[in-house]
Amino acid sequence: MTVTVGRTVHYHAAADERANGAAVHPAIVTRVWSDRCVNLTVFFDNSPPAPRSSVEMADQQNVDRRWSWPPRTEPVDPAKFMIGGADPAPAG
Repeated sequence: MTVTVGRTVHYHAAADERANGAAVHPAIVTRVWSDRCVNLTVFFDNSPPAPRSSVEMADQQNVDRRWSWPPRTEPVDPAKFMIGGADPAPAG
């Protein structure tokens, strides 16, 4: 995946940055320096958004104060949420 401005990523907070015990927080990429280094706006729980600059991508050895991609999820079929599982507007 290519990192671009506006993408949502996970920011892994260090112990002194954690809000309500959460170690992972949503963040938006605001500048791309390289494939592994970006500026972020981090959304800590119950706090105003906070800028973080030159944040490196996390790897297995280094996680604190780094970013990673959120886990991928399977697409949801919108028909599962419609009554009767069909398009509510009649064709024709």
